[in-house]
Amino acid sequence: MEFENEIRNISLDGFQLVKCKYFSRMSEPVMSLFPTAISFSVAAHEALNGCESIEILVNENKKSILVKPSHSAKDSEAVKWRRGKDKPKYSRIECSIFTKKLYSSWKLNNNLTYKSMGKIVQCDKKVMLLFEFSDAEVWEGSKMVKENGQI
Repeated sequence: MEFENEIRNISLDGFQLVKCKYFSRMSEPVMSLFPTAISFSVAAHEALNGCESIEILVNENKKSILVKPSHSAKDSEAVKWRRGKDKPKYSRIECSIFTKKLYSSWKLNNNLTYKSMGKIVQCDKKVMLLFEFSDAEVWEGSKMVKENGQI
C-alpha cells in the first residue's frame, strides 16, 4: 500500500468525538462510592503492587480519598481489600457508616453511585492512589447520568 505524498485538507463537518466511556477502563485504577460500600478495580490493586491491606485517608474539603498501602494487616487502621494470594477481583468493602458520612458531608445523592479514576501519587517516597470525587462520574444503576462535571 502506497501513501500519497500530498496532504489533503478536509473538513471536520459530520465528525463527532467518541467519548472515552465507550472504551475499556480495565487498566485504570477506579474507586466507586456506593451508599453502603466502596469498591476498587483490579487496576487499583495492581497500582499498589497487590498489597493485602490499605489505609484510607479523606480530605473532606477537596472531596478526595487517598489510598496507601498498609505495612501490616495487623495495623489498627488497616483495611483488608484483598483475600489471600489469589489474583484480586473488583473488591467491594461494606462500610455503611463511612459512606453515609461521606454522602452527607459531600452532599451526594443516596440513590446514585460515584466513580473516580485514580491517579498514582507519591508522598515521602511512598506510592499511593488519589481519587478526586469533586470530578467524579455519577451513575444510576448501569447508566451514567453525569460525566466529570457534564450532564
